[in-house]
Amino acid sequence: MLQDNQAPLQLNPTEAYKRALHTTLAVTVFAIATLCLWQLFKDTSLKYILYFMPPVFLLINVVIQRGVLDVDPRAATALCLYAVMSMASLAATSKFDFFAQRDTIIICGYLALFALPIRVLPSLADGVLVTLIAACLVVAYNDGVVLQFDLLGSKGIMETNLAFPIGILLIYYVFDRSWTRALITFALFFITFKRIAILAFMVVLAIEFVIWVTADRLSRRFVATSIALSACIASVFMIEIVEYLAFYLNIDGINAAALSLGRTNFAAPLWEQIHAGSIDNLLFGFGPGGADRALWVVRSGANPHNDWLKVLFEYGYIGLILFHVVMYMMFPRGRVGTALYIYTAIIFTTDNTLIYMQYFAFVALIAHLPFTLRRTQIVPMNFINRQTDGVFVR
Repeated sequence: MLQDNQAPLQLNPTEAYKRALHTTLAVTVFAIATLCLWQLFKDTSLKYILYFMPPVFLLINVVIQRGVLDVDPRAATALCLYAVMSMASLAATSKFDFFAQRDTIIICGYLALFALPIRVLPSLADGVLVTLIAACLVVAYNDGVVLQFDLLGSKGIMETNLAFPIGILLIYYVFDRSWTRALITFALFFITFKRIAILAFMVVLAIEFVIWVTADRLSRRFVATSIALSACIASVFMIEIVEYLAFYLNIDGINAAALSLGRTNFAAPLWEQIHAGSIDNLLFGFGPGGADRALWVVRSGANPHNDWLKVLFEYGYIGLILFHVVMYMMFPRGRVGTALYIYTAIIFTTDNTLIYMQYFAFVALIAHLPFTLRRTQIVPMNFINRQTDGVFVR
């Protein structure tokens, strides 16, 4: 097990390259198969194949690397902290049903990928791009496409939550100055169309090319944390904010529900239960998956569409604070890691990304990829890069 101040185990360059290449190919093939099967059989139990991505990725890495395992102490601490949060929340509710099991498995699964970075080639980014293109083709085959675009009406050519991982790949290519790949990814990003993902990407670009030019590493992380906290506060108090906006705008037919695209209808029942809860529920929440469980009772099949409120409801006020620590620690501190931190905090405001394995599994892979500066060297992804490459320094 590697620590921050230890040099990684060096292999013969040819052997290291072969192992990394085999790991890259195996991870890509499994990712393509998983996402395509998930889309083809999303209405059957086979959709749960998504949950197997982290353990299979880690197993592939361990087998091909012959037992060599890298550990990121910060991300491992984040995983342990989430485990403590979950246990405290479960103790406050004593419910470990399907929703609790699903959320715990998903979140612990992708946190494990952050904590145990796998050794791959930088070309894994291209493998992720091929994977997402294949999955989008399956979506187009299943659901069709429409040749219209309405930004305000949330109508795109092919709206799908695959836009979220496509966005993180686009951030990587832009930061890596891989402009041809970035252009291809941007086209796919626009076609899959998620407004909050587009907004998050624009914020990341603005920060990168305006603030990052003069900001040092500490101030970059401060800006990122401030954005995450602001997004959280805006999400938690969304009902009050949109109600004020509706009153201020005073437009006929425009109310709080219309401004929030119906999301206040999901938030209101959750706040009613929070206000009626015990002190244990206020501090530690209603358990993992509790928000989905509560909404299934009042709005069958509904999800919160607000991850920050979901965290507050399920883990309480203490858990919400701790979850910010988890997010702060699980992302690498360099430019890409900080950008993905900001992007994730923003898309948490209007979607259910917290339990999207198809998002976080790829975030964990992309967050630890080396930059062009290191493309000729095969080293453990997380440790050499952050010590010697200013782009990925923690």
